[in-house]
Amino acid sequence: MSQAKQIKQQRFDHNRGILESRWPHVWEKLRNPRWTVRLKRLDDKPDGPLVANGFRLASAFDPIGEARVQAESIPDMAEEAWVYGVGHGDLIRVLLERDALRKLYVVVLNPGALLNSLNELDHTDWCADPRVHLEIPSPETTVQRPFAASPTCLKLVPVGDPMEKLRDQIHLELATPFINRDYQKNTLMRERLEENRPFIKNDGDVAQLFDTQVGKPILVVGAGPTLGRHLPELRALIGQGGCKLIAVDSALHALKRAEIEPDIVISIDPYPEVFFLFDGVGRMPGCQLVYFPLLDGAVLQRWSGRRLCAYTSSEIYQKVSESFPKGRLFSAGVVFHPAVDLAVRMGASDVVMFGADFGFPSQETHAHGSPAQRSVSRAPSSDLLQNGDGEVIRTIPVYRNALRDLERYIGIPRERPVHFWNASRRGARIDGCRFLDHGDLLKGLTLKPESAERSGKVLRAASLAQMRRPQLEADALLKQGLRLVRQGYLVQAEEYLETVREMVPALKDAMVEMSVELGLGELMTRHGRLEKADQHLKRSQRLAERERHVLHEAKSRRGLAEMYIRTRDWQKAAELLENALGILRAMDNPVEEAQTRRVMSSFFLANGRPEEARKNLELAVMVLRELHDEWGEAECQLDLAEVMQRQNQMDEAEEALRRALALHESRGDQAGMAMARDRLFVLHLEYGRQGGADRNDCRRFLERSATALRRGMDAQGAEHMTRLIDCILNNLKSGRLRLTPQQINPLLLEMAEQQKRQDSLAVADLLEHKIAHVLFGE
Repeated sequence: MSQAKQIKQQRFDHNRGILESRWPHVWEKLRNPRWTVRLKRLDDKPDGPLVANGFRLASAFDPIGEARVQAESIPDMAEEAWVYGVGHGDLIRVLLERDALRKLYVVVLNPGALLNSLNELDHTDWCADPRVHLEIPSPETTVQRPFAASPTCLKLVPVGDPMEKLRDQIHLELATPFINRDYQKNTLMRERLEENRPFIKNDGDVAQLFDTQVGKPILVVGAGPTLGRHLPELRALIGQGGCKLIAVDSALHALKRAEIEPDIVISIDPYPEVFFLFDGVGRMPGCQLVYFPLLDGAVLQRWSGRRLCAYTSSEIYQKVSESFPKGRLFSAGVVFHPAVDLAVRMGASDVVMFGADFGFPSQETHAHGSPAQRSVSRAPSSDLLQNGDGEVIRTIPVYRNALRDLERYIGIPRERPVHFWNASRRGARIDGCRFLDHGDLLKGLTLKPESAERSGKVLRAASLAQMRRPQLEADALLKQGLRLVRQGYLVQAEEYLETVREMVPALKDAMVEMSVELGLGELMTRHGRLEKADQHLKRSQRLAERERHVLHEAKSRRGLAEMYIRTRDWQKAAELLENALGILRAMDNPVEEAQTRRVMSSFFLANGRPEEARKNLELAVMVLRELHDEWGEAECQLDLAEVMQRQNQMDEAEEALRRALALHESRGDQAGMAMARDRLFVLHLEYGRQGGADRNDCRRFLERSATALRRGMDAQGAEHMTRLIDCILNNLKSGRLRLTPQQINPLLLEMAEQQKRQDSLAVADLLEHKIAHVLFGE
């Protein structure tokens, strides 16, 4: 072996040693990267800059100076920060020079690039720093702040990679401050606001449209090139009546050529060229114009129909909104955003998108007939996206950013469920949207939304109920039911899952059947209905074994183990947990492995082995935190607090509860927040810790817990409630709490009645016993 090769091998071994010892789970993923990246020295010089797939990893002139500029995006006194991409490691080293920094999360965007750099670069210095936490993100990972990024590493994320979405979010975050600054300084914007004040004052409010189409499907039309393929179906659909159509301004000419008149058109662009999007379309008295105050006044003057004004959340509208309040719509730079948001705010059960391409699938910028239509060059472009068929299409940065903002909007949890549909596979794939295949639209979407009715206990979306696509309907209901199980809303979850179970014989889909049986089994376990749980979980396991679905088999065994822990059948629980954990390790499924460790911790705790319980929970927390699974980590933190209390480590228990509370707050999970707060309350009362002003106000905690019970708290939550009530009663007896029986009794009665309605009779009896204890001292 040559000396150069020996040096490279030694460098690789040193790098590998520290990576493998500090982050074994990261090293396992680095060993088998999804994409390979070729690295070489520029001009083949041994100390020359590294080039990856044609891009330099760092400046050839002053790499440290470049890193210091990049580090300026993170405040000097920040105690925690994130770095996206490793590169030469100079950005990481510059940040580690700061004394204020306590934690630095380094996110690997391309494992292949880091793996190959281990031969060429010495990473051991920053890897050995205890403040550094190295992680490979999951597809669900979002951008954390404050952060800095390696520009070359962003370029090395290929089309179709799971990290593509994260990369685009980073680009957007980096560009947003400059966009906002220019937007606020633009004198044209401020002059236009003053010119349009009479219109803003006298025109209607977009909020008048909110909640006017509740439970009905709404069509939202963009001006992408694929719109032309769907114009015949759209014309037929509008002819049937009963369904609203919202169009963006650049789609007006294409729609008019097809003799389609939208119900609402939206316009947001402040530049004079927008006038040509309306010029020549003729009078549309039945169409309402929803506009933003920066629109060209010439468009407003010539509009023959009703005008409704709207604002975005931009600061530029702050003053005018104080004088003339109007409804607000979401927009992150393109007119399609507020069109979709308006459909949602109108109460749509389903939002069906046309021409939402965010790219150039036919080498055209817009639909045929639009004044904005242009041909684009066929030259190669570094801005690429995948379409619905997995093919690569060209785009531009502003479209890519708009797509990611739309996906983020679609992913927002809503009290009123909305289903999003994409009518074309040739445009960009939109995460969170299902596809309506071309040619199926007319026979699939029967526009009689007023006929939507409650099926069983579940109000199904009108369009889904009538689309005669039982597979899609079952998938949507199953997904919602499983999500509700995870969040602890068990009454609602059961309604969804039982509805899907009724559909199984017609579907003949083993995956749906397995999933619904597993979901019902977990639900029954958490409800304390263990005989039914046993039936569902064993059925799920048999199906998984028959279909040879290994992951589902492991999850079924874990569910059975959790049930056996409740019945105190320790031997069966231990065997099933070890078996499930072995399967998941072999599959390299860290999320499910972490959830299995959480169940194992409850097994060890119930058997008086808190140290082993704690070890498993801490391993689970580490993995879930690295994967940014906030719900999973919050649940593990609650369990950790219980273990720490058993070990009489109250400070650590309180810290774990506060961490769980913060995670639930970040997700807006009201039930989780209530559980964490009540656990803190119990900790303060049981162990005499200082709880602040809330210490003597247990009524507020009981009210919140009663609300959680109304939503369907599981058996574990009910057990917690009885402990909370015991704690309150003990403190009433000792005089530490000043609350009369007359104040506490109605709340306990309400919770008991609620448990009876949920078929949790054992819990209801226990609550009624507590009431008697309060009233009569029994």
